[in-house]
Amino acid sequence: MRKITAVAILCTMVLLLAVLPSPASAITYTPGFEPEAQAVYMVNTDTHTVVYEKNAGQKMYPASLTKLMTALVALHELEDIETTMITAQRGLYNEFEGINISTAGISAGETLSAKDLLAAMLIQSANEAASIVAYYVGGGNMQNFIDKMNETAKELGALHTHFVNPHGLYDENHYTTAEDFYKIVEAALDQPVIATLLGSTRYQLPATNKRKAQILVTTNLMMDRVNGGSYYTDYVTGGKTGSLRESGRCFVSTAAKNGYHYTTVLLGAPMYDADGKRLPVNASFTDTKKLYEWAYTYFSIKSVLQKKDPVAQADVALSAGQDYVLLAPKEDFTTLLPKEATGDSIQKLVTLHPHIKAPVEKGQVLGSVSLVHAGEEIGKVDLIATQSLERSDFR
Repeated sequence: MRKITAVAILCTMVLLLAVLPSPASAITYTPGFEPEAQAVYMVNTDTHTVVYEKNAGQKMYPASLTKLMTALVALHELEDIETTMITAQRGLYNEFEGINISTAGISAGETLSAKDLLAAMLIQSANEAASIVAYYVGGGNMQNFIDKMNETAKELGALHTHFVNPHGLYDENHYTTAEDFYKIVEAALDQPVIATLLGSTRYQLPATNKRKAQILVTTNLMMDRVNGGSYYTDYVTGGKTGSLRESGRCFVSTAAKNGYHYTTVLLGAPMYDADGKRLPVNASFTDTKKLYEWAYTYFSIKSVLQKKDPVAQADVALSAGQDYVLLAPKEDFTTLLPKEATGDSIQKLVTLHPHIKAPVEKGQVLGSVSLVHAGEEIGKVDLIATQSLERSDFR
């Protein structure tokens, strides 16, 4: 087992955050319906634009979505998940006695690879698999692993998240927010193993010392052609479910269609009616489908600024030649906007540096332009000089 210090994990997470841009502040768009879920955070990952959020900072219980963090920490700690073999300890099953939970039927004393256990927890949402991995990675101490989960959450910027177990069974001190959990999902999806497992609907567990080979079946009905029924959606590319009476139905998912990509975190969809009867419709799936249909119908990526097109002119004092310079965007700017939005609907508010004097170097930053749509800033880009101007000694 590979031991990684908190400093090493921090360095890894800082690098990850540098590679994965944070979602940009954006207009709060409103679909023509109200999702039943209590909290939602939906991001277009091509432009890192938050297209919809609902109670994104509200304290929520993540249920089995927790297993994404468990898998993420395990992958940071284990040297080789293919060859690392782990035996289920009998004492880990005590907390599950007398309760109805999702499992993969793994027996005490059964030995599986770390990869097989990750598949069991991410595809079939097996609670015992999460505990088996956490106990092993924690060196025989579950709290060691849970501490790593909380350290990792903080390093990812999920500051309103706290874990007390590796599987997600209810505890009032085991919580997150939709916005926080998006950060965890993005970090998890950056791990190819996790991304592949979340995109799988079936996985074959090999025969073990306790049983014959077994097929794991996904709990994500939006990807399951066989069992998904009306929930099945061909553009959903990955997902993880979670459900508890205290948390409601939870679902994180990814989607890809017509070159556009989205990730959605949905927490607290209703699971029971006012009389305590289990609802027949899984609102976490129906909400998710409605949100994706809305996004794919309503939005498109538009080019707002191009580096080759000057957008302003700045006066230049003490120049040996012309007394002005044209300013162009330092970089192209594209963003997600409603399909009906045009260039005329986007304001370009230019701010120039005061008292610009020669000499001026081509590419020198001399101001910025704020881009405003429907009264809200959707981006800001530096403006640079399109040519050099020499200083006049005489002037």
